[in-house]
Amino acid sequence: MQDNVHSGHRQRMRRKLLEFSHRVFDTYELVEMLLYYTNARRDTNPPSKALLRSFGSLDGVLNATEEELLRTEGIGVATARFIRQTAAVCDALKAVTETKISRGAPLSSYAVSELCRDECARTVMISLDNAGSPIATDTLFNLDFSSGGIKASAFVSRAVERGAAAVAVAHSHPFGPALPTDGDLQSAKLVSEALASVGITLCANYVITGNACYDTLTNRAEILNGEDDNTYPPKDGELSLAMGTLFDLLGEDADAELLKIRRACGSLFSAMLSDMRMLSSVCSVGLQALLALLPALASRRITDRFQTGRCYGEGELSELLIGQLSYSSREQVIALAMGDGGRLLSCEMICEGTVNASEILPRLILDFARRHRVAGIILAHNHPMGLAKASDEDILATRRLAAALEYSGTHLISHFVIAEGVATKINF
Repeated sequence: MQDNVHSGHRQRMRRKLLEFSHRVFDTYELVEMLLYYTNARRDTNPPSKALLRSFGSLDGVLNATEEELLRTEGIGVATARFIRQTAAVCDALKAVTETKISRGAPLSSYAVSELCRDECARTVMISLDNAGSPIATDTLFNLDFSSGGIKASAFVSRAVERGAAAVAVAHSHPFGPALPTDGDLQSAKLVSEALASVGITLCANYVITGNACYDTLTNRAEILNGEDDNTYPPKDGELSLAMGTLFDLLGEDADAELLKIRRACGSLFSAMLSDMRMLSSVCSVGLQALLALLPALASRRITDRFQTGRCYGEGELSELLIGQLSYSSREQVIALAMGDGGRLLSCEMICEGTVNASEILPRLILDFARRHRVAGIILAHNHPMGLAKASDEDILATRRLAAALEYSGTHLISHFVIAEGVATKINF
C-alpha cells in the first residue's frame, strides 16, 4: 500500500515550530496548528483558512464570540471554546509583557518567594543581565545542593544559554536550618570557579528554609515575606489562570502541568519564551508546541495588522515593533525598510544578540538596505525582561551604525528599545 503523503504532517509542523520559531510560518499555518488540539484526526487546514476569511485577520478570529465562531464551517463547540480561551491567554501574555519591573525588591526576596513552600530539596539559578536585572529563573536540580549529583557544568551551560552577566544560586533546606553545610560551601566554590572561567559572576548563594534566607557569600541572614508583590520577574497569576483553563479544556491536569513547567523554568511566562528543549523532560511535544504557539499567536495578532506598501506614522510603526519583539527571551534586532511618506516596504529580523556586541551588524543592515533599495531604515531591539531605556552602549552603537549607514547613502531614521510593552526612541 502506498504511504499517505500527509502521514506525520502534524509532527513535522510541530518540530519545525520548535526548531525554527513561528517566523517561518504563514498565519493560517499557526491557526492550523492551534486547531490540532481539538481535532485529533481531521485536516485542520481548510477550517483555519475559513476562519481567517470569515473574520479578516487573526485578531478578528481571536476577538470573535463563540457564537460567531460556530458559524464557520468546520468549527464545533469544543474548538470555538478553545479559540476563545486561547484569546484569553494571549491577552494575559500581553499584560505580562506590559508589566513594569520593580527594581526595589532585593534578589533574596525573590529567591524566598520561589523556594519557601518547597517540601523537597531544589536548586535554582537566577540569571542576571549587565544591570543586575533578572533574565530568567531555572530549576537545575531537584537535589540537595551539597549532594554529589550537582554538576557545575550545568550552571555554566545554562548561564551562557541565557546570556547572563551574573547569576544567583538558591537552594532549599525544607526542614532547616537555613544555614549552609560544608557540602553547600564546597558546591558553591566549584560553581563559582566554573562560572568565573567563562566570565560570569556568582553574586549570591542563598540557603532557603521557609521565609528564612542565608547568603553564604556575605554571611547575611534575613527573614523575608515570600508573598512580596514587588518581586521579579513579573508575576504571571492571570496568565497561569488562563493557561490552566486551557489545559482543562484539553483534559490535562492543569495544576500538575503548571507545577512541572514552573519547576523547569521558574515561571510560566519564562517557559513560554524559552527554548522548548528545556521542557523536553517534563512535557510532551504537543504541550511544548502549544507553549511555543501561544506567544507566536499573541505576536502575530498585532503584526498582521500591518501591510507592506501602506503608509504608517511613527506611533503605528512602534506598535508593530512592540508586537515583533515583546515575545522573545533573546535580544533581537529588527529592521524596517521605509519608502517615501512613511511607506513600509519590509520588516525583517536582522540578527539575534545585543546591538553593541555584534560587529557584523552594520554589514547586515547595509545588505538589508541594498536588497530593498531604500534610503531610510528604522531599527529596534528588545531588552528581554529589562527596562525600555537605552544603555550608554546602545547609544554609542547607534551612533556608529548611523555613521556607517550614511556613508552608503542610507539614513537611520529612528532606533527604538522595546521592553515592558513600550517602545523608547534612542536620541543619537
